[in-house]
Amino acid sequence: MTSVLPHSRLDQFFLLSQDLFCCIDIEGTLLQVNPAFETLLGYPSEKLIGRACGVIVHPSIIQ
Repeated sequence: MTSVLPHSRLDQFFLLSQDLFCCIDIEGTLLQVNPAFETLLGYPSEKLIGRACGVIVHPSIIQ
């Protein structure tokens, strides 16, 4: 995951939440994802960052 030190409550919430959170740019490109995003979707952040958020599919669906 992108290295983020929890300096604020918002950062802690982002990092520790069990819900999927991400930061995207105006074009829908993933800039940052939280650990739950990685865990639930089955991809490390390195494979997610820079991709369009609308085209991510769980690996079990890809056959």
